[in-house]
Amino acid sequence: MLAFFHIVVFLLGIYSNEKLNSCQDVCKWIRSLSKDYVPYAEIFKEHNVDAYWLLNHINDENLKEYGIERADHRHAILDNIEQLKKQCSVQIVPESK
Repeated sequence: MLAFFHIVVFLLGIYSNEKLNSCQDVCKWIRSLSKDYVPYAEIFKEHNVDAYWLLNHINDENLKEYGIERADHRHAILDNIEQLKKQCSVQIVPESK
């Protein structure tokens, strides 16, 4: 059921979080995960990852492309993104014809 929900959101809406908006907010969030993740804040800054991009587009492949080599760190980041999504509202995007 959760997978279906994510497919529907992917097709019809986007996640948004009132407390997390800018790239600076995302960098602060990534640093808050662990001291081991502090270097990733600079990577996210270099790639201008804001909340929209973090919540709607970041996946394992993006993280690899950004140079986050440790699989356990990528999985932890993705797990934490999923936790953030549970706290988010979803904005419905009208279908384009």
